[in-house]
Amino acid sequence: MGQSPSSSNYSNNSDETVLIQGNQDLQNGYIIPRIYTSQITKLSKPGDIILTVRAPVGDIAINEYTSCIGRGVCSITPKEDKKFIYYYLQFLNNKNIWNKYSQGSTFESVNSKDIKNLKINIPTLNEQKYISEFFSLIDQKISFMEIKRQKMDEVKNIFLQKLFCNKQNVPELRFPEFEEEWEEILIKDKFDFFSTNSLSRAKLDKEKGEIGNIHYGDIHTKFPSIVNVKKEEIPFISEEIDDEKINKYEPCQNGDLLIADASEDYADIGKTIELQGITDEKIVGGLHTLLLRDKTIEVSPLFNGYLFQNEKLKKQIKIKANGISVLGISKKELQKITIKIPSKEEQNKISDLLFSVDQRISSMENEIEYNINFKQSILTKMFC
Repeated sequence: MGQSPSSSNYSNNSDETVLIQGNQDLQNGYIIPRIYTSQITKLSKPGDIILTVRAPVGDIAINEYTSCIGRGVCSITPKEDKKFIYYYLQFLNNKNIWNKYSQGSTFESVNSKDIKNLKINIPTLNEQKYISEFFSLIDQKISFMEIKRQKMDEVKNIFLQKLFCNKQNVPELRFPEFEEEWEEILIKDKFDFFSTNSLSRAKLDKEKGEIGNIHYGDIHTKFPSIVNVKKEEIPFISEEIDDEKINKYEPCQNGDLLIADASEDYADIGKTIELQGITDEKIVGGLHTLLLRDKTIEVSPLFNGYLFQNEKLKKQIKIKANGISVLGISKKELQKITIKIPSKEEQNKISDLLFSVDQRISSMENEIEYNINFKQSILTKMFC
């Protein structure tokens, strides 16, 4: 089991020893150096398996560094095939085996006795190698797909910055058939603002209801920038809420923007989604949201949703934000921001390109999820 060094000996100096404290230092089966220390309390060698012993218990990684381990982890030196033990520990974690041993009222933890006395089933060394090589190939495939997805995210971010105007009235990257300058317009002149409700999570129902409600927390953590309401799980307003209170709020329409007007994280101030796919559904904006509807004739579906992802516009929103522990952007301040808009034809081209990139990213994410689920399924069948 690990033992944490004194925090006074922590540093960012990579010439010192890597410190592994807990699950924040583990990522996809690898150790990601984050903090270093000059005080070595407990040592872990390259090739050892790191297991988290405090909540969340059971996360694992193969150590590639001579490291100091803190009390949130333990280091296991396998006597059998290293990779086989690694995958066996994944199997145990999937079975929630550590719940049986977890203790503590504030957070879950396991002790060294529980780990040392845990009995596992081991095949011959030759079979261990076949099993570990098989799962290594699956992991390699998943890792490769995740790298491809990250690269596609980078491509999208480049497009988001270069396809929209920044300092000039023309974008840096443009389709060749367009030459005219973009129009400058205040947000208050382009969008109408509608009332949203202030219902807390406690007044929402995930299972049933007639009116969908988009809470600002879901904008921050759950929804993509373009929300197809038929594909997303949107909570409902509890049927116990008085209809008269609900009916005064404007139902959302296709193309509407919902902006999270509050955030504890500076980077997420003004995070925006555009709604699409609405037919018979009744959906309203919830707590800490602003509902915007484009009132101009020359508007392309999806364009506004992508426009509000542009870093220049996001930076303007952040400048207007205020607050201490929770930051906020008011309707009044948002309306003062100037945006730049091209012709509808150019909007269509930009939206089509970015939407095709989003579809490719979504396809990659589905493929990654499929392979992860496939691996989990096979883990349950190849270990006992």
